[in-house]
Amino acid sequence: MRGMERLGFPVSIVDFQARFAGDAACLDYLAASRWPQGFTCPACGGGKAWVLARRHLWECAACGRQTSVTAGTIMDHTHIPLALWFWAAYLMATHTPGISAVHLQRQLGIRRYETAWYLLHKLRRAMIAPERGLLTGEVEADEGFVGGRNSARRGGRDRTGNALVAVAVEVRGTGSGRSACTHCPAPTGPPCWASSRPRSPPRRSCTPTAGLGTGTWPGPGMTTARLTSTTGSPAGS
Repeated sequence: MRGMERLGFPVSIVDFQARFAGDAACLDYLAASRWPQGFTCPACGGGKAWVLARRHLWECAACGRQTSVTAGTIMDHTHIPLALWFWAAYLMATHTPGISAVHLQRQLGIRRYETAWYLLHKLRRAMIAPERGLLTGEVEADEGFVGGRNSARRGGRDRTGNALVAVAVEVRGTGSGRSACTHCPAPTGPPCWASSRPRSPPRRSCTPTAGLGTGTWPGPGMTTARLTSTTGSPAGS
């Protein structure tokens, strides 16, 4: 197998469809990403292989060692067509402001909701950079509830049936930079990013000199609070 040039990101949905029309094209792209200079057997160093496309395997012509082109990826041992994985990744990366499992299921004609949810879950996990750094510069922090409407809630910061989360976003002029979020274990007292709670979840990943300003908690009558810091750098856990 000779070296194959790895293509750049598709410029349009028509371009994407032309490049990745089926599983064979997706396999070629993955092989080019894994072996940009051409196939090399990890066992004997041989450079010639037979492609077992149905199993996503490359079999060395010299020693017979089989190597999976999807090994080490979120698609390893998958029974979902590779083209479906590629489409899900493309839609997730290009759809603003995001895509839900229901929307993905409808767009790709996926029969079961669980399959669409599984695809998005795996893709979201893969998008987390393990070496990601802390948020820097001017940061805005807020908290709110996730879980939809709940008639049993008494108002304020009562989280019956909901989860309280804190979100921090880097301010970049009139836009925004990276963001981070974390689950807040209890809705009592000051916000979970407040300066009076130095060991709160958002602050455990801060640099020693980081801070979120000196804002004060406005009281239990408000569901959320906001403050801005020019030195804070919280990161989600």
